[in-house]
Amino acid sequence: MSKEPLTTDVNEGLAKMHEAGEQVTEQEAEALAEKAKKEAEQSRKQYLKKHGE
Repeated sequence: MSKEPLTTDVNEGLAKMHEAGEQVTEQEAEALAEKAKKEAEQSRKQYLKKHGE
């Protein structure tokens, strides 16, 4: 189910966020957003490490 971060497109991510938004509390949503932010930053760092800054 989980894809590599760089192979997931924006529309797919937004659709999943919208679906999840209907099922989680605000506190859970904030925790998920923080996790996603950290994962995005990690992916960005990995990309820059591979492809140069």
